[in-house]
Amino acid sequence: MMNSLDRFFKTELSFEKWHGARNDFLFVRLTDFVSSMSGPANPETVAEIAVELCHRNIGIGSDGLVVWEFDTSDGTTFAGIWNSDGSRAQTCGNALRCLASLLFSKKIWAGAESLQIKEIVWSENVFVPGERSFAALLEAKQSNSFGEYTAAVEMGHVVEHRGGMLEAFRRCSSRIENQELLSKVVAVSFVQLANPHLVLQIAPGCFENLTLNEISEMGRFLQLQEICKQLNIPLSNIGFVEVSESPSSQPLNAVVYERGAGLTQCCGSGGCAMRVALNATRRKELTGTLALKMPGGVIEISEKENELILKGPAQLVAQLRTSSH
Repeated sequence: MMNSLDRFFKTELSFEKWHGARNDFLFVRLTDFVSSMSGPANPETVAEIAVELCHRNIGIGSDGLVVWEFDTSDGTTFAGIWNSDGSRAQTCGNALRCLASLLFSKKIWAGAESLQIKEIVWSENVFVPGERSFAALLEAKQSNSFGEYTAAVEMGHVVEHRGGMLEAFRRCSSRIENQELLSKVVAVSFVQLANPHLVLQIAPGCFENLTLNEISEMGRFLQLQEICKQLNIPLSNIGFVEVSESPSSQPLNAVVYERGAGLTQCCGSGGCAMRVALNATRRKELTGTLALKMPGGVIEISEKENELILKGPAQLVAQLRTSSH
């Protein structure tokens, strides 16, 4: 497949590429992954492989690498998610929706009952399932005969929410050249789920005038170490969501600038954070489902017993193999 991977593998490796609202991932089963490697499968090596595989020009190209396993002896399912820059993601709603669809398509999971997903941990020189479940797959079903599925995932609950950050945001952003962009931000909140998010609410009617360059510029700026320090937040995903003037059944426009990935087609956990932020500022009636239109497609966020639930599309792109030696 590519010379850059020859140093990692002694035999060919099978994996699949899936996307959830165009947020794409490479999936490989842990047992296949480890048995194909020419050296030890440690966190550092997996991070290097993630960078090589995910590269859009010299690799397969994807937003992340998901290593997963299903233990047939007791049904334990566990997964680890690596971003395209090699960093480890605490969770990813779109990757989990794809995992739900993958397990359903392989008849490993029936797709109708809750399936807890435990995190992969590195212990005594091997990857094993940890004690912590970081998500639960709730539902998966096939939408058509073209490899398209719909899946729902329980994303957990809010760890921390801090609203009323607009003035602090404006103070630290005063050196941004595009002051017109700043004027469009009407509320700022920090929401900690499994991943940290800074949510910027954009005034009604202004979202369509934002360019991707402007969003990226603001995202990069808000991820600077000194700016995070001024806002008293960790390095976070930066979400932009347009608020509505009145209750509407139409999806809200939204986009996320992610840690380790930049501007993304879709971000499930970012959508969950937006629901929390919008609900706190009462800018959206959230008694039911919140639909968000991100660049890659529409996702839906609901809440049940204080647990955030993400629902949306997933599709198999390709089944692939690395070249044999």
